[in-house]
Amino acid sequence: MLESVQDEILDLEPKNPRQTYLRTLCLTLTSTIIQARWSLETRTGHSIPVPFLILLVFWLSIVFASFGLFAPPNPTTIVMLLLCSVAVSGAIYFIEELDNPASGLIRISPDVMRNAVNEIGNLTR
Repeated sequence: MLESVQDEILDLEPKNPRQTYLRTLCLTLTSTIIQARWSLETRTGHSIPVPFLILLVFWLSIVFASFGLFAPPNPTTIVMLLLCSVAVSGAIYFIEELDNPASGLIRISPDVMRNAVNEIGNLTR
């Protein structure tokens, strides 16, 4: 769909320097959008290195173990340690989840891009 919008922009014939500038700007923007879409589609693997995640989990385990070791054993301490560990593990999960925006629990909606392409297509007609 973006390629067809770009083709329609290419078919436009500017009559003054302002229109030439706007046509060039639109072509640059559509090319950038197409390039970003393809780079998102072709990206494989994780951008967060696995050794970093292992080190992070190991470090957080040591921190929480030391808190539990030196804290007095009462229900408040235990509940707070559990809540903090759940919060940290949830943060790590969501960081991993956002590493792939097209799938998973949290997704980027493709509707916004479709609406933008439709608007650009309507402007060129």
